[in-house]
Amino acid sequence: AGPVDPGPHPLGRGPHGFAVAPSGKFVVVAKGDAGSVSVFSIAASTGALTPVPGSPFATGGLAGRINFGAGGRFVHVERFPSRDLEARSSILPYRFNSTTGELVQPAGSAPFEVQGYDRSIANAAGTVLYVPRPDGVGAYAIDPNTGNLTALPGSPYAAGSDPAVATIDSTGRYLYMPDCAGNALYGYSIGAIGALTPLPGSPFVAATCPYWTASN
Repeated sequence: AGPVDPGPHPLGRGPHGFAVAPSGKFVVVAKGDAGSVSVFSIAASTGALTPVPGSPFATGGLAGRINFGAGGRFVHVERFPSRDLEARSSILPYRFNSTTGELVQPAGSAPFEVQGYDRSIANAAGTVLYVPRPDGVGAYAIDPNTGNLTALPGSPYAAGSDPAVATIDSTGRYLYMPDCAGNALYGYSIGAIGALTPLPGSPFVAATCPYWTASN
């Protein structure tokens, strides 16, 4: 094997989203204003990063949150037309080569217009992508063959007027979404296909403008 590049690795202005492949062998990083994402292999013995061949990969817009879907077969990149905070996102699927780390946009695929904020989150199985939107939480099934997204029945689900950064608990049974404008925390049970059902008592009173959530 060749020498390991110890970095640092320039990522452009405002590198934002990143995600580690389910295998733990690669990390995908949004390069902010560069309009691309970089993929690095992770050295098992040292954790050092090495750019994979072909990296960075163009996204055609400002790259934000990144999620792996369909068991690691796809990477979904949330992207924006500008740095305007009111700009709404689209999500672009890439086929992920788990051996080389290469990203390839599937033939015929197109950005999925989710009109969301840069705060998407996938469930542990990579079968559903949840996207905070001005009108609630959008829930989208991930096609295991194409990576395309399809809105689930009932989506979007009510989550106040300013949903922020959600979390899914360690069991994968519940999703929690803070609403900054309403000083509230919305809780949902996650159904078999990923549809959301409000928990009894939801929304719950929270601190002033809750934004981040975490679950043990």
